[in-house]
Amino acid sequence: MHNILTFSTFLSEGAARQTSKVAALKGPLHELLVGKHLNNGNLPEDYRADGKRPEDIHHEYATQIFGKNYKNHPEYKKMNGAAAEVAGRLNKFLGVKGHHRVAWTSQKSDHEKETNVDDPLSKADLIITKGGKGSSDHKKRQKTAISIKYSSPDSGKKTPTNWANHGQKTLERFSGADLTVDEKAAHKKLLTSHGIKNRGDYRKIRESGKSDIIAKIDASHRKMSQEVTRRFAAGLVNRYHAKNQTHQDEHLKSFIKRSVGAVGHVEGGDAEAGKTHLPHIIMKTTRNSDGTHRHHVTDVESHVHNYLSHFKNLKVDHKDGSTGVAITGEHKITGKRMEIHRTQIYGDQATANYRTSTQMNSEDHKDIDTTKYIK
Repeated sequence: MHNILTFSTFLSEGAARQTSKVAALKGPLHELLVGKHLNNGNLPEDYRADGKRPEDIHHEYATQIFGKNYKNHPEYKKMNGAAAEVAGRLNKFLGVKGHHRVAWTSQKSDHEKETNVDDPLSKADLIITKGGKGSSDHKKRQKTAISIKYSSPDSGKKTPTNWANHGQKTLERFSGADLTVDEKAAHKKLLTSHGIKNRGDYRKIRESGKSDIIAKIDASHRKMSQEVTRRFAAGLVNRYHAKNQTHQDEHLKSFIKRSVGAVGHVEGGDAEAGKTHLPHIIMKTTRNSDGTHRHHVTDVESHVHNYLSHFKNLKVDHKDGSTGVAITGEHKITGKRMEIHRTQIYGDQATANYRTSTQMNSEDHKDIDTTKYIK
């Protein structure tokens, strides 16, 4: 009996992994279908290598999800119809008719290739260039960045959206703290002592089985990250905490908006001010349990503003030894204290550098409705 149960568990876990894998493919497939409906029935332009073009990926993902005859599969037709619906909603939101030049820009380097501008705050899965009159060079015409979210009952546990990756200088401007720590110099010295100049050198030592050296390097890097995080948290507390809680809420919400790029846009972008290079639109599509879809299209500023309106009594929260700094708040309706925003310090052990991920952890929580402003 024990062996039968174990085998049954193995089968169920395998099925769960397959379901999770299929669900993960629906997001990029939805992006491509939306781009197709915005682009006069053609899949978007792209900057990918041969074999990874939109046509290839669309066919591969659709086949894995719906089978070889996917074009006739009823669920594929529903996804395609939902993509057409939300594309229409976007055109209505923008107040334009017709089709556009559409580029698939979900890879980090794609934004710069499409616009000639490096924007670290870009969240664009698609960048559309509006049709109509204008220069024949699309890079000189009006563009809009589109962030696309797709969720369905089989999506499982959702990973929070990474809104930005800030470097040391931006973190210092946000917090007012000096983040050049002694632990960074010590880590550099350790790397030099083992002849590590880049990721390749680190990888060779790891693959050679020298686990004692790797353990020392990893521990040193974590110690550096912990000290940077501690200083960053202390800087945020010093800068944004106030005797008056109302003012503290206002200050911390302003910081969050800047950190995720929800303060509008400006030519060339301004990461420290929270301004993106292009205007950003969020398109959320959710598949209901009955197979229908619901959509929400809005600008990033409204999305984040409405999200933050759900909370009061904000504070900076950091635990000793952690490499993450959270901002928590009390939900105005449920009274539950929730993690609103997180800055996670991480980096590459092969260097003495670090970067961050920036998330608004509760934006997809069942008690949050970003279509509404909560007074």
